[in-house]
Amino acid sequence: MIRPLCFLLMLLGLPAAGQVPTIKTELIAVALAKPISGLFMKSGESILPFSANLGNLGQPIVYSGPARLILHDREENFQRPSSNEPLPVPVAIVDLPPTATRVMLVCLQRPDKPLEIRAYDISGSNLRGGDYRFFNYASIPIAVKLGTQRFSVAPGRDHIATSPAWRQDVLDLEIQLATLTNGKPRLAYSSGWGHRPGMRNLIFLFDGHHPSNPVLMSRFHDYAPVEPAEP
Repeated sequence: MIRPLCFLLMLLGLPAAGQVPTIKTELIAVALAKPISGLFMKSGESILPFSANLGNLGQPIVYSGPARLILHDREENFQRPSSNEPLPVPVAIVDLPPTATRVMLVCLQRPDKPLEIRAYDISGSNLRGGDYRFFNYASIPIAVKLGTQRFSVAPGRDHIATSPAWRQDVLDLEIQLATLTNGKPRLAYSSGWGHRPGMRNLIFLFDGHHPSNPVLMSRFHDYAPVEPAEP
């Protein structure tokens, strides 16, 4: 006789107790405020060091494990404690996109705040060469003019700007950022960016430290990973 719980799990396609679903992906980390080091993660049965640098994306790490990634500051914290010992408190926990083939982990360590990590799907099929992805970490909406495209990015959201021409030609693109002051746009940044069709562009926007400089920006580049061929 099939027990009701097992029957329900069969209907829903959920794993039975003790069976933890795993994902396989590549992780690539970047730090926005200060470098991150001295941490550890578990992939498969291996415990690996975890770090994130300022100014550049790290090397991809092949990951196999639960969709919920846990970081500790000691390797032994991944060992199961005895029944009378409390579970060690992780330094950070982040849920990974379950179907992504490459995930960017953005590490933000603010003063007197716990480490914050956000995970973004940057698979080659999701962000292609020549694309621009804007991440708004500021507290206000930011309007963007990139080439002929205009759009706004709300706080805590991101936006992918793409164009067939950007995937083909070497260009110079005008870039402008603006904030709203009393309902009117106020120019915060204006420049010209050299564009390369093979590069993916990752732009992070933050609150500035002075009214005369209301928006700060960090910009990174990488190349789209080669996606596995369809079976």
